Amino acid sequence: MTLPTRLRVVAHRLLEDEGPEALTVRRLAAAADVAPMSIYNHFGSKDGVVDQLVRDGFEELRDAVVAIPDGDDPLDDIRRAARAYRGLAMRRPHLYALMFERNSEQIELSETSLVMATASFSALVDRVRTAQSAGRIVADDATALADQLWAVVHGLVTLELHGFGFVDDREATFDATVDTVLRGLRPGAVS
Repeated sequence: MTLPTRLRVVAHRLLEDEGPEALTVRRLAAAADVAPMSIYNHFGSKDGVVDQLVRDGFEELRDAVVAIPDGDDPLDDIRRAARAYRGLAMRRPHLYALMFERNSEQIELSETSLVMATASFSALVDRVRTAQSAGRIVADDATALADQLWAVVHGLVTLELHGFGFVDDREATFDATVDTVLRGLRPGAVS
């Protein structure tokens, strides 16, 4: 394993085990058993480490959505994509927070990370277009419809991660809400 790869693996482990507070150059260097200068040489700074982790998260999300095999019903494929999004957040809550809640970090993402974030969203847009081609979703702007779907999914996941909600079965509520949104996107359902 190359040193940059090992540093990324260690950084992901620190993030998931100890949270974003553990992502300091000194802490990462100690955990990887390297000199702090190695972090600077490969990532430029702590911000570079965070940027890499965020990029990895968006790549993981994109790969999860793209890996869903096309089924008989493109709406079921969108449901599985929504569950993949929730699954990433539930498995990797600190990574999810780093991807979407960086306000306290004040870190500006690199162009490469923004491209990967766009690619992960584009995978959902492609799913919406497939459903439109099959006549299962209204023939409006696919990007706008995917954005609406994403906003609902993101909101549900974020509320769940922060412990907000008034139902016991969050997973069933998640699935029911996605179904409600998809019913609203059917041709003839939108006026």
